[in-house]
Amino acid sequence: MTHEAGLILVNEVAPLIRGAVPRVVRPVGCEDAEELVQDALCSAAQMIEASELNGKKLYPSSIAFYAIQRAKAGRRSGYAGEMDAMSAAARLRSHVSIEDLDRPVGDEDAEGVTLHDV
Repeated sequence: MTHEAGLILVNEVAPLIRGAVPRVVRPVGCEDAEELVQDALCSAAQMIEASELNGKKLYPSSIAFYAIQRAKAGRRSGYAGEMDAMSAAARLRSHVSIEDLDRPVGDEDAEGVTLHDV
């Protein structure tokens, strides 16, 4: 990333992301607003770098908008798919759920049997 692009990220894109993400992005699991802001900034940096490599003009508001949309959709900078059971996108779309391993399973005849035992 060039110096100019870094300044665009810090001075123009970051304030937009910091202002919007805590209000519009729903955290999943133990995520907090600061973590989501950092992840959206990482996505924005990736977008800026890709734009530079392709010779495209940088539009800070567009980069911030699409970084926020990625975060809202559950696409995080490390993994964007839904095949990972721990991904935010899979949790937001209710494709997976996290269960307690100490929850009793089976019928009433199997007293004390938990998922951990199975």
